[in-house]
Amino acid sequence: MTLEIAGWTAAFVAGLALGAAPWVVRRLQRRGGAAAAGDAPCVRRWPLVVVTAVVTLLLAGTGAYFALRVLLRPEPVRSASHAGALEAFRGSGCATPAAAAGGEAAPAMGETFGPPAPGVYTYRAAGRFDLSAPVFGTDHRKLEGSVPATVLIDGARWSWAVQVFEKRVETTEFLVGPGRQLAAPRFVTDDVHFRIGVRSTMVCEPGVMLPADAALGASWDRPCISHTDALMGTTHEMPTTATLVGLELVPVGDERVPAYRVREETKVGGGDQAGRITRETWFAADDGLPLRVVHDSRTGGMADNLEEYTFELVSRTPQR
Repeated sequence: MTLEIAGWTAAFVAGLALGAAPWVVRRLQRRGGAAAAGDAPCVRRWPLVVVTAVVTLLLAGTGAYFALRVLLRPEPVRSASHAGALEAFRGSGCATPAAAAGGEAAPAMGETFGPPAPGVYTYRAAGRFDLSAPVFGTDHRKLEGSVPATVLIDGARWSWAVQVFEKRVETTEFLVGPGRQLAAPRFVTDDVHFRIGVRSTMVCEPGVMLPADAALGASWDRPCISHTDALMGTTHEMPTTATLVGLELVPVGDERVPAYRVREETKVGGGDQAGRITRETWFAADDGLPLRVVHDSRTGGMADNLEEYTFELVSRTPQR
């Protein structure tokens, strides 16, 4: 805070002093002219005024730039709070499967693809997030340790919200379909970059993540559009191709859980960004809970953004 105040004060004082300089010079010249009236030729003052104005603008702009860099410097990275996620879940009114289903009995696992048990799950996490933007500078964040992920259920819909950092949450909204079909029509990221809140919403229609009775190796399209709500806001086309890579056994604690491995390959275009995103998710074959996620995103344009991370489920028993 001291640096912020100093930066703004320096910019204000410099602009005020240089802005007042032409007035002070003119006053002195008028006094000198009054003392020698009729003896000296008329003095051209406009070159001095122009030069002073240009210098004033340059210095004021420089001061404002450095003040902006100080004010918008990246915040220290703080880890996600497992206790905070559990407290929020308990306050959501979905602390039991019956409450989450609105008092109705949950469908049998064999009838639909999920939903998983509600609660707060723990994932081992590793990765990095690098962002570089003109004027703002760079923001480097390292992910390590573990992160909480909260599952909430609302009828046929359920959400999986991973708190990556204290101020970054990634929420995937799933929809349980007939015939063991799983859809993910909406993916929302809430984050803070350079002390500015940013919400990115990706909507996919149709949002089928795993078709019913899909054959191994099958691929299907997931047309998506992403809108980022920050400053002016931008919209990007994100055509996605999903592939059912295979059915694998994923170690979770002492278990080896059957899981569908789905790879999503996305092209980012439109707006001011372009690049690609590759994301692989291993969905538990019985309830659709993500057991493992490997994410690699690289985009460039007005800002260069790199996101690489891995989530691995520690236990299938959630905290409530």
